[in-house]
Amino acid sequence: EHGEVAAVASTVQLAPPLAEPHAGQIAAALMPALAAGGNLLVFGMAGNAPEMARRFNPSGTTVFVDDNFALVTALGAGNPSIKFLHVSYHTSVSKDFERLKDPQTWPALRLPLPLQLVDTSWDAIYVAGPSGSTEQVPGTAPTSSPGCFQSIYTASILARASAAKASKGVVTVLVDDCERPTERY
Repeated sequence: EHGEVAAVASTVQLAPPLAEPHAGQIAAALMPALAAGGNLLVFGMAGNAPEMARRFNPSGTTVFVDDNFALVTALGAGNPSIKFLHVSYHTSVSKDFERLKDPQTWPALRLPLPLQLVDTSWDAIYVAGPSGSTEQVPGTAPTSSPGCFQSIYTASILARASAAKASKGVVTVLVDDCERPTERY
């Protein structure tokens, strides 16, 4: 079993560490909510996930949710103090952008997460994925990327529930790449 994990780990390419000033901007947004060691939920594997957890939430609990099974397996095996969860997205930027215009379809965007994550009172939620959530470039074939629809919708549900549970009533939610149409909508 350990040989399989090592084999997977050797084939996984980690994203480069977060570059300054981007990492500084993320830290400035998230760290006030995590100052006393809080609960941080991250959709996507932005930069180097273990480095990010140690830097932004050193005394708290950090959970990364991602659709890259090999990456989740490799990082989970090498970092037992950080939690990693594999999920599958069922949306596509090229097919589902119009869906956002109809609020009646939004509940279908909710990611099925384990009850333990749903019941957690999150102090901060960072949406940085799934990776590859690029928009279609004019003159190219439509992208089958899942986009961040499900991550953003699920983050909003979890943030509202966490804020209702928390005595302070506030949860910090940071959406990366918010200049793209998918994230702005």
